[in-house]
Amino acid sequence: MHDLVECTDDLPIIADFKPDLRAALDDRFELSKADAALHPFVTATVLDPATKPCELFPELLHFAVYGHVHELMSEAAASLQSETDGGDAVESASPPA
Repeated sequence: MHDLVECTDDLPIIADFKPDLRAALDDRFELSKADAALHPFVTATVLDPATKPCELFPELLHFAVYGHVHELMSEAAASLQSETDGGDAVESASPPA
């Protein structure tokens, strides 16, 4: 999205086109919706070290993704804790859900 930032040396037609393109991308990928942070693609893109510096996603979406991942980790830890507290010493070959 860095290329879509308005520049002073943009031709007038380009300056008019950039906001429309940003709006179309936002509408197509619904990046401004609250549940966009729950999408696996968005989560993977925000967390991947290779794409982490990408400015495609707004800062609020980054924070929402981090919050979502934190919730997932808390749920997984609680699930694991409840399994170990249950007293069952049975180990399964697969990780917890």
